[in-house]
Amino acid sequence: MHLHARAALLLALTPALACRMLYISGEQGESSISSTSFDPPDLTSASVSTSGGFDGASSGGVTASASSGVGHNEGSSDSEPTSSTTPPATASDETGSHDTATSGAACGDGDVTGDEECDGGPGCNEDCRDSCGDGDIDPGETCDSQPPHCAMGACTLCGDGILNGTPGAEECDDASPDIAGTIDACSDECRKTALLAFISSTSHKGDFSNSDAEFPFGVYDTPLSGIDNADMICLNLVKNAQIGGLPWAVRPATAENHSFKAWLSDYFSSPSSEKGFTKCNLPYFMPSITESKKIDFVMIGKSFNQITTDNQLLTPLNRNESGSQVQSKRTWTNTKSDGTTFTVKLASNCSNWSETYFLQDYHGYYGNATDSLAPPSRWTIDLDADPKKCSDNHRIYCFEQCPP
Repeated sequence: MHLHARAALLLALTPALACRMLYISGEQGESSISSTSFDPPDLTSASVSTSGGFDGASSGGVTASASSGVGHNEGSSDSEPTSSTTPPATASDETGSHDTATSGAACGDGDVTGDEECDGGPGCNEDCRDSCGDGDIDPGETCDSQPPHCAMGACTLCGDGILNGTPGAEECDDASPDIAGTIDACSDECRKTALLAFISSTSHKGDFSNSDAEFPFGVYDTPLSGIDNADMICLNLVKNAQIGGLPWAVRPATAENHSFKAWLSDYFSSPSSEKGFTKCNLPYFMPSITESKKIDFVMIGKSFNQITTDNQLLTPLNRNESGSQVQSKRTWTNTKSDGTTFTVKLASNCSNWSETYFLQDYHGYYGNATDSLAPPSRWTIDLDADPKKCSDNHRIYCFEQCPP
């Protein structure tokens, strides 16, 4: 075909091709719209892509794109669809970054630097300042004022019967004011002034070494005796009671100090022995639920020396770790009222509270958490009855130890 003829044919076909291109464009735009409902794209936020994840800066440059959708004008077929794009973002456009103080401190990075008083965690406000004392009740605080309303300036409410605030802010909270001339378990500043004692809510066979007691890290089970296992039973009981609302902080056990010990004796140790209880001039209190369903604390002994010298408690030790009075009151002890071992015979102390083979033949001596104090020594050794089989289930007495 001659050159002039080809040019003429191309000019003749141009309008038709243009219309066809517009038709195709419109068809594609129509098919891109779904018949189901959908959430419109967020036109105010940018999709940020970096080579190494978004960490506030990009080593390969930061790009951003905003989707505004493709518009299709059904009433006009002689115009192309239009689109809108967002110019690339720069590092200064990024959100989530924070101002850096002239000293180099960055509030929110978790490190206390520069002129920061704190950086994150309870009691720290968004400006990295200690929130206690600012007059506002911030997260982790139950009050914000001076004692006696706030405990030790820690911004936790002392006197409501609840352990508030961060761990250690309150050691106890008995919801009752100190009375002049009396001994109290918990001070008006919610600090411990006594040790805790209770009878266990659970009953156990005389073989405590087979009790699956949970030992904290670094605390090991002593072989040949089940008393260590009984100690851990006491600790775990009071820890669970604290989680359940007992307003008494529980000190962790260590290899040197078990925090709580069972009132048990065998060939190796007894409460009065060197390896037994820690002795200090602190009174013992047991928890007790009041009529208002709060936990109060009742004194059972002025000190370890008073209990073991007078051979008598001040009140029956018949309430468990949650403050409830128990029904069955027999308790494994093999311990005399002076805190020494009643018998070292393996057949009478369940083979050092760890026998598993001769349970049916071995026995153990026990006490009775009676509701009265007469006779005095019956709480720890009930001589009115024969020792019980080690396969029987009985409770144990638990005593908090002096802090190291």
